Amino acid sequence: MAPEIHATRRVSDSDKTYDAAKTDIFALGVILFTIVFGRFPFEYATEKDRLYKLIKEKNFELFWVEHKSTEYEMDPSYRMDQFKPLF
Repeated sequence: MAPEIHATRRVSDSDKTYDAAKTDIFALGVILFTIVFGRFPFEYATEKDRLYKLIKEKNFELFWVEHKSTEYEMDPSYRMDQFKPLF
């Protein structure tokens, strides 16, 4: 289940509504990232996961820097700069 669905269920009198299009686009981005790089862009869709938190905060520059670090080093044959706009 998408995190957005779960979040709207927990808030009883919320202004939040589930937006299927936004959720589908996010899921597509995760799928594309996984296909291109052979792993997920983050481990858990929670605030405790630093990579997910960067996406949620729209801090994409730092997100890509983190993925270039030793811990998340990618196969050099992939062209990250060409994939960024699509993601």
